[in-house]
Amino acid sequence: MQKKVMVIDDSRVTLHHVGVALRKAGFRVTTREFATGASGTIFRDQPDLIIVDINMPAISGPELIHILRRQRTLRNARILLYSSTPEPELKLLSESCCADAYVCKERDTTKLVRIAWRLLGENRFGGQQSHPHT
Repeated sequence: MQKKVMVIDDSRVTLHHVGVALRKAGFRVTTREFATGASGTIFRDQPDLIIVDINMPAISGPELIHILRRQRTLRNARILLYSSTPEPELKLLSESCCADAYVCKERDTTKLVRIAWRLLGENRFGGQQSHPHT
């Protein structure tokens, strides 16, 4: 069964680029351009993994994660912060909002896909399992 991933980012270019990479990797992907209203879609669709940008209008990624983590039905959802924020700051934000992992935005999405699979318990790239943040 295909794993469901929701990507939330205010950049249409990022949504397209990441969506294509994740679909090629075998995920069923839905995207949202705004965090506002995303929680309703997340509750309905129950994605296995939620990939969230940090800097979005109205509700930031960390604020959305706090909202989701308070919901009993989503407490076990895997959440990944995906941002162009410098890594030291991204790591701190990830820890403070209880995200499961973080990835700095790069043109090459290989790392994002690899960590997505690891968060979902599958090592599709072979080799040794490592911490999801790396």
